[in-house]
Amino acid sequence: AEALGVGLQVPRPDPEAGEEAAAAAAYRADVARALARVYGEGSFGAVAARCAESLRSASGVPGAAAWMLEAAGAAGSPEGLRGKEMEAQPKVEEPHVPRRAAARCAGA
Repeated sequence: AEALGVGLQVPRPDPEAGEEAAAAAAYRADVARALARVYGEGSFGAVAARCAESLRSASGVPGAAAWMLEAAGAAGSPEGLRGKEMEAQPKVEEPHVPRRAAARCAGA
């Protein structure tokens, strides 16, 4: 979501023993700040609206899934998204999905 410009990532804490309560409080505060920024800045909503329109015109569930995989790959997704886990899945004929889906979301 962050790479596409539709949200922010808040890393989960990994506290030492005995520091869980403080880490949870800090995490809640970080999430609240991120939510306030996402809702307060219009750019996140504008990009999300463009992504939503691309998904609506993506030829049903198979097209939307293909679009999401393409967007994730174009936005620098984790290797596993297009790695061996995806290769192990049965091949499904994909409808035509416009290239550079992530660029469309970003308005490029």
